[in-house]
Parts: sequence; structure tokens; C-alpha cells
Amino acid sequence: MNSHPPPSMAGRYSLNPYQAQDISARLSRVRGFKQSRLAKRATSFDGSGMGDIRRRSSIISPGAPSPYGDEYSPVSYYDEDEKHFLLDFPTSSRAASFSFPPDEVFPRRRMAIGLLVGVFSTLLLVLGLLVFAMRQPEEHQLWGMKSILEDFGVAVPYLHTDCENPYQEYGRMSVDLKVPENNKWVPYTPTCVPPALMAALRVTAPSKPPPLKLPTPHRSPSPDLPLASWLHGKTVLLFGDHIERLHNKDFCEFAGGAFTSIGRDHPLSPAPFLNGIDEKHNPGNTSTSEEARPAVCYVEQYDFMIVNVFHYGLANRVEFEHESLLKDEAFYPPVAVQDRLSAIVHPLLASLKRTPDLVEFSSGFWDLRHFTALDKQQNIDPFSALAVDRLQWYSDRLTKALTEVSQQFPDTPLLWRALHHPPKSTNMPFSRVAALDQLGRKVVANLNKSKVRGGSAIPLPPLVLEEEFGREAVLRKERDSTHAPFLNRVKERIGKVGDQVEVPHADELSATPIRIDEWGSLMLGQEHLMKGVDTPPLPGGYLWGDIMLFE
Repeated sequence: MNSHPPPSMAGRYSLNPYQAQDISARLSRVRGFKQSRLAKRATSFDGSGMGDIRRRSSIISPGAPSPYGDEYSPVSYYDEDEKHFLLDFPTSSRAASFSFPPDEVFPRRRMAIGLLVGVFSTLLLVLGLLVFAMRQPEEHQLWGMKSILEDFGVAVPYLHTDCENPYQEYGRMSVDLKVPENNKWVPYTPTCVPPALMAALRVTAPSKPPPLKLPTPHRSPSPDLPLASWLHGKTVLLFGDHIERLHNKDFCEFAGGAFTSIGRDHPLSPAPFLNGIDEKHNPGNTSTSEEARPAVCYVEQYDFMIVNVFHYGLANRVEFEHESLLKDEAFYPPVAVQDRLSAIVHPLLASLKRTPDLVEFSSGFWDLRHFTALDKQQNIDPFSALAVDRLQWYSDRLTKALTEVSQQFPDTPLLWRALHHPPKSTNMPFSRVAALDQLGRKVVANLNKSKVRGGSAIPLPPLVLEEEFGREAVLRKERDSTHAPFLNRVKERIGKVGDQVEVPHADELSATPIRIDEWGSLMLGQEHLMKGVDTPPLPGGYLWGDIMLFE
């Protein structure tokens, strides 16, 4: 017969069947707790925890009958210590402070710690990649991360070391005759992408430029302009033929600048060149044609200016007398490149109060025109290959011209604009354009290799070896050298037919290497868009603008 506990004990230990079932489940977990490999830390409470249980075992004396009877005691088959602990567990404050966690607590905690470590490591990795991407060359910009950041408005500077010039990378032309910004060079290396400088310039371009007043006043830079940090106040000098003029005019239209020609009657027009010889067929610089006159493009918001000055190739005054150039309406003296530098370029820059920060020079189409004019007189097929003596003539003259330009602007970056391939023309045959293009590149490479190294000047070797000429050409050179022409004594630059240019030494050259503007080679395949030798604004003018700004 079961005895009933006193009221105080019954109130303390009264359990319904659901509580008893919960206590039984808890005890099962306690017994399996130390056996779990994931709960090794639980063994640390054996000494203190079980001691606590033993101390509380005096609540019911060992061997005393259960206050509930066997009928309601789900723990009757456990030892007395465990019974007292379980009965005391739901209400004892001491037991509450030492509750037994389920066996999955420690695995979850471990998983949480692992997750936090993984998230932290991932954040560190992403941060490291961002720093690496911003500091590495464009070629190592990590799968387009730079462009992705820029899409979200994060400005990342355009760096280039290994990918020093994206316009020298293998690629293709993207052409869009309606949207200027879609005309660009697309390298096949996706991580080496040319910066969209023309597009950035056009963002703030005015729809109608203000009237141009020369010389222009000095203007303070605006920090709000995207290219102000490096473009403001700069000047570019283009010294070449009508391609330079077209580039200047097209750029001005795209950039929202003001374009004007410096005609004969313009206040800033240099004084007529007079030496008693060059003005023989055009006295007093009376030509009114604007095609060969200097021109100026001014982008007011950036205080940026492009000045182009025309020249007629590398032939001298006497050589031109053998054909019709001097009677051309576009011609005005002087003839020689060196004379046009001193009589036109420098006076014009002084009047404009500008100093060039970049000079681009080119010569080739007027030289090819000169060869064709002589071929017609001698009934030579203009589509035939250039004779080796003409190649030697071109290499010598170009070497001298580049040396002269380099000396005139010793601290200014100098670009050589390589020739482009126009549609079929008797003045610019395909084979001859290709030959002069390759030879011009060789001249530039030779000049760059012949810079002063270690303080010693290295003489420039001839580009076309004399033995390649053949015996007849060598004899012709020797005959020419035995007659000192009278005109050379009057003025050295007037020259004579077939005269030899003295090869300069390296100490005559600027220390800055000459770079090549690859615009011509990038335009290969766009001949169907050209009108004769002239290139259209799209894609030609827009592409050139991006290249010029990049340089």
C-alpha cells in the first residue's frame, strides 16, 4: 500500500505523465552524452556535475520508497541518485543552472563557428582581389572586375604596364555609322580594353560651341569635368598632310569644340616666307586655298587645343620643280619640312601662346604622289614596286625630318602616324603604301635604338644597305656626289635631285623615344568607307580621337 507524501513534498514532486515522459527522455540523453564524439567537452562536468547530483541525493534517503508509487514513477528502474536528480530537476534552482544540453548543441556551435570563419575568410579574399585588381595592369584585371566596379559607379584608374598600349593589341574594329561611341578598337584580349576617352569627353560637350577668339584666355580647370585632371590646358601639334587636318576637324565636331582655319588674311597667320626661290611660282604667299592652311580646334571647357600645320612631304625645292606641285593652288611656300617648322609652326604657336604637350608627325602620301608624278614623265607603271633607291631616299629623308622635329621639341612626346591604306589609286598604290609604312616603322625603331646609351653616341646605320641597290644605283650616287650643286650653296635645304642626307648621330636626338600611332593599321579593312585617300569621321575620326587622348 503506497504512502502519500506530506503536502509540501507532494507539491514539490507532483508530476503528470507528460512531465515524467520528458524527464525519461532527458535522462536518456544524459546517459548518451559522454559517448558522443562530438560532445567530448561534456566530460568536463562529470566531476563537478555528478558531485552536485550526489550532494542533492540526500533529499530522499537511499532505500526509501518512492513518494509516487511504482505506478506513476517512470524512473523506478534507475538507481536512487538518478531518481532524486530527475525528480529535483524541473523545479530546483540549482538544477536549472546546470541543465543538460541536447547532444546536438555542440555540433551546431561548431558549425556556426566554421560558418563565421568561412564568411570572414571570403571577405578577406574579396578585399584582396579588389586591391590586386586596382593595382595590377589592365591585362591582370581579374575577369573584368574593373569594368564591373565602374558599372556600379566605383572609379578605378586605368593602369597599364604589361598592356601598355591596347591599340597595339590584336583585335578588330567595331563600326557604327550612327552612334559615335560604338566606334572603337576591340582587342581580342578582353582584359586589355581601351578606355572610352572620347565618350567621356562628349558627356559634357556643348551642343553649340561659343565663337572662337584667338589667342584664347587662360581658363581655370573645373573639377566636375571627367578628364580635367590631365587634359586641361594641354596642346597637341599635328604636323602632316590633309589627314591631320581631317582628324583635327572631326575631333572638334565630336568634342563640341570651335574649329577655324588660319587663312592668309587671318590676324595670326605667319608672315609670308621669302627666300627668293621658294616663292618663285607663288609670290607673296598669295594662295587663298584653305586646304593646306593651318587650323585650330579649341575645346573651351577643357582649355584644350589642337593645332595642325600642313607640309608637302620630304622632297626639296629642286625635286619639286620636276613636277607640278609648285603650281598647285594648295601650295604656299616654303617647301622643306625644316623651313615650315621655323617659318610657320613656331610663329603660329607663339601667336596662340601655346606650347605643345604632344607632337604627331607623318609623311608619306605626298612622297608617293611625288614618285607617281615622276613615273608618269618616264612612262613607268605607277603600280610597280618602288625601286630600292627610292626606298633609300625615303629612309634618309624621314630620318632627317624626325630628327629635326625631335630637336625642335626635345621634351615633348613625339608620335609617328603610320600610313593607312586607301582605296586603289595611282597616287597611292597598295604595294607602295605598304612598303613605305614598313620602312617608316623601321626608321622609328632605328632612331629609338640609336639613343645615347651610357653617355656614348651611336651613329645611325643606313636602313637600306648599299649592296642592295645594285651596281648602277651605286654609280649614280657616286656621279651625283661629284657635282656640288649651286643651289645647295645658296640654301642647303633647297637641295638637288637625288642628293644624300647626312645620317644624324644619336646625340642629335631627343632622349624621349618616338612612339607609333597605329591608327592607320587599325583602319585596315575600312577602305569601302573612304572617299579616295580621305577617311570618314566614323569610324576614322572618332577612333583617332580616342588614340590621341590615350597617348
